[in-house]
Amino acid sequence: MIDSIGCSPVAATTKRPSASGLAAQLNRYQRQLDDSVNCSSAKTPEGQETARSLSDKINEVKTKIEKVTSTKPLVFDVNAPANSDKSAAKTQSTTTSGSRLEVFA
Repeated sequence: MIDSIGCSPVAATTKRPSASGLAAQLNRYQRQLDDSVNCSSAKTPEGQETARSLSDKINEVKTKIEKVTSTKPLVFDVNAPANSDKSAAKTQSTTTSGSRLEVFA
């Protein structure tokens, strides 16, 4: 296995896909499926297998898009006391819009 310099293999595998990247992938698979269905070889076993494979990929990408868009990042309240309960921090996380943290070096 060849790794690029300065690239951690763990960081590359843990990156979460973006909704826009998945949407582009979905569009590409849908175009390929349209092409294969409208092709003269669509009635052959190979053509049907290609269409089935692309349909599976489309469903997989749609599931990934749903997961990415349904999960919201966890927001911590910077104004909460340091010894506060974790459940209290979760309930207060929705009211943190407009909060900011200023750090001077």
